[in-house]
Amino acid sequence: MAEILISDLFNFDKLRASYPERRIKLRFNTSWLTTDRQGNPMRRDFYDMYANHEAVFETWILSQGNRRNRNDDITFQFIGTQPHRWLFVGAYLILEKDVLVGSDPIAEYDEIPYARAEKLTQYAPFEGRAIFDWKNSNRAWWYVRPDIVDNVPLYEILANPILDQANQFPGFENVAVDYPTLQKELTGSAWQTALGSVYGVYLITDNRTGRHYVGSATGNGGILSRWQTYVAKGYDPDEENNKEYPNRGLNELVQKHGLAYIRRHFFYSILEIFSKNEQGRKQTLVRETYWKDVMQTRRFGYNRN
Repeated sequence: MAEILISDLFNFDKLRASYPERRIKLRFNTSWLTTDRQGNPMRRDFYDMYANHEAVFETWILSQGNRRNRNDDITFQFIGTQPHRWLFVGAYLILEKDVLVGSDPIAEYDEIPYARAEKLTQYAPFEGRAIFDWKNSNRAWWYVRPDIVDNVPLYEILANPILDQANQFPGFENVAVDYPTLQKELTGSAWQTALGSVYGVYLITDNRTGRHYVGSATGNGGILSRWQTYVAKGYDPDEENNKEYPNRGLNELVQKHGLAYIRRHFFYSILEIFSKNEQGRKQTLVRETYWKDVMQTRRFGYNRN
């Protein structure tokens, strides 16, 4: 079978004819090591930002730097999914460089210069679906030379966007995920619907120390709301402020080590689920106490009540 190239799939000849004064740039966005806002080392990953629909994702892929953008660029953006596999996430007309400034709420970047741009909608059907096979040259991650730009080979086109595939709910009894996976899955409608439909007792495991935290979710949003807060902050400040069910242990851990520690070491699973009614609420609270006793999380874990 003949190899399909990016220039064939995206019809670069027509694009160049439509924009004769512009150049086509391929940008392969690579993740990097940095520090979080507590000063702890962390990895800022473009796929995580994309999967979690972080507002700062587009800021970063349009960000400025030494020769990253020019006002005559048409930039095709890619993020890595595995070694030498690059997912297409959008094409942009760069309208004006160095005019916008954003910030990263997780990593320690208060001023990120980035370009004002217009997304080319004709490529939307390929976003999150087209994967290309490419190995970056040493210390290079963007290209404008036509002999390179036109000849990047297509690896595959997914039947459905990659995030739709990643977000299938496995069943309550099979939920056992680390923090990055949970953060990614909570963006999908299947996980949101399932976790938001039940009350429940859940278990958090610190894989570094082996300590556990048993918690319960009996609010309107079910397990979903509680876990969304954990993903965003590492603990639930509303739960901590509730004197009947404080989680001071998680709060203290986050204050001492930052969210980066949670991202690296925490693992989430579900012990039991209950119907979202008054009887289910009572059962959830009773079983939460049971599991704390069984696992002795008040003595050896992060529970403080």
